[in-house]
Amino acid sequence: MPTSYRTAILGCGNIAQRHAKAYQSVPGLDLVAGAEPNAEAARAFQQTFAVPAMYPSPEEMLRKESLDVVSICTWHLLHPPQTALAAQHHVRAVLCEKPMAVSLAEADRMIAACAARGTKLAIGHQRRFYPGWTEARRRIAQGDIGQPLLVTGHVIDGLLNTGSHIVDGARYILGDPQAEWVMGALERKTDRWERDVPIEDCCMGLVAFTGGAQALFQSDLTARNEPDHFTVQGTEGVLRIGPDHLRLISAGHTDAETRPIPWDPEVESSARSVGLEGFFHIAYAAQARALKAWLDHGGDYRSDGPQTRHAVELMMALYQSARDHEVVRLPLAVQEYPLSQMIAEGKLPLRYPEKYDIRGPERRTWAHRAAYDRLRAAGLPHPQIVAEIFKK
Repeated sequence: MPTSYRTAILGCGNIAQRHAKAYQSVPGLDLVAGAEPNAEAARAFQQTFAVPAMYPSPEEMLRKESLDVVSICTWHLLHPPQTALAAQHHVRAVLCEKPMAVSLAEADRMIAACAARGTKLAIGHQRRFYPGWTEARRRIAQGDIGQPLLVTGHVIDGLLNTGSHIVDGARYILGDPQAEWVMGALERKTDRWERDVPIEDCCMGLVAFTGGAQALFQSDLTARNEPDHFTVQGTEGVLRIGPDHLRLISAGHTDAETRPIPWDPEVESSARSVGLEGFFHIAYAAQARALKAWLDHGGDYRSDGPQTRHAVELMMALYQSARDHEVVRLPLAVQEYPLSQMIAEGKLPLRYPEKYDIRGPERRTWAHRAAYDRLRAAGLPHPQIVAEIFKK
């Protein structure tokens, strides 16, 4: 008989719906409960997914339910305490949304809490299951572009948000090398937040890995919104990588056009059966399937806690480099969130002081939302939009 696991979700908002559908796509991952303090959201979630029991707090749910797997789909600052809480109740696995944490101290707290109870800790970097990324990792490892030299990627909406995927993804396609140093720069002229965490207006970072490869990240600096795409330059060629496609350009062989890299048919079929359409959403089904295999058979998991800690360290090192105006050599000694420390030290004076959250209900109250959306649609990066909206 296949093993079944009692599964629950903390925080039943938008991202939780993808987790719920993903669990429903995998036989043996039985969604039995949810915890959500907003009564209206809890009712809607329970009705949509036929969840047997809903609770107003994670403490009550974990106390009353005997759970094997818990998805944590709450805001960033709740990830460490809720992960520790779930581990204390002896769940077999926690699947926590990204970013794992906003400091190394909190990431380590999560890892230690799970290790102490024998709980598997998975982080929601589901894009590691993209077939295009995985095929690129294989092609790079077998030397199709020679020695990899430089990975580049662009994102919008903050380093901690989609930026965490690009940082983690660059390591993944390179084979998860250790990083040696980071150099970063950022700007914060507006009081920009995400889910109760202060974030930058824009930033960039350069990471050097063992073996000679480097990675260049840009967040909110260009009009390119390609969180799932990379270009990798090597000594003997270039790979252009997407979630479900890639193109090789080299002296020995050049693809005439971008080649599709399909999903495993079983994964794609099961995802579509529950309404997970498109490569971005199918990745959640692949993540859930891999989580069950990890529970069933052990072994490795692509984005477990210790693996994802590297991405947290690189993001925090980028901020620390901007704070100190120098290269940060790893391992990173600073345990707290360097951006908050920069703000407290007065190193990031605001030009436009009205607070706004890019995800919260008050988002973009600092300017007319329609104007922001119009300028973003026109291809302007965040700094230029700020300048345009606030120009005298």
